[in-house]
Amino acid sequence: HYTIEGVRALANAPFAATLEDLSMSKRWFGDAIVEVIAQFPALVELDLSSAGLTDAGLASLGAIDRRWRSIELGGNGFTAAGLRAFLTAAGESGAALGLGTGSRDDNVSFILDGLSLRGSFAAVVDGGPASVPDSYLRPGRNG
Repeated sequence: HYTIEGVRALANAPFAATLEDLSMSKRWFGDAIVEVIAQFPALVELDLSSAGLTDAGLASLGAIDRRWRSIELGGNGFTAAGLRAFLTAAGESGAALGLGTGSRDDNVSFILDGLSLRGSFAAVVDGGPASVPDSYLRPGRNG
């Protein structure tokens, strides 16, 4: 059983300065986890799905000056306004943001365009059909 105090203690552990990947999925620490995350300077991959984040916590997360490779945020209680605040804060820190999802293109377009979020992302990869180059479909020749 994890507690927020236990996670705070991790920030003082010998490995804390080099920790790159952290999953707090389904831990429900709420916005308090953001102040702990900020204490791991090498952290670049983060899973906060179903962590209990609100708009305020998401905005604070966006303000952390970091070159994130991956952040999982599904299943939290933030609103579109909170997501905009996160994207704005992250963009102001110079981050080039990309969105990867398994959803179909029409669903992604509905959300991004309906909430005016598309401009926040340098790239969007959805779950639409992928094309395979012809070179992968032809058998190789020897000699």
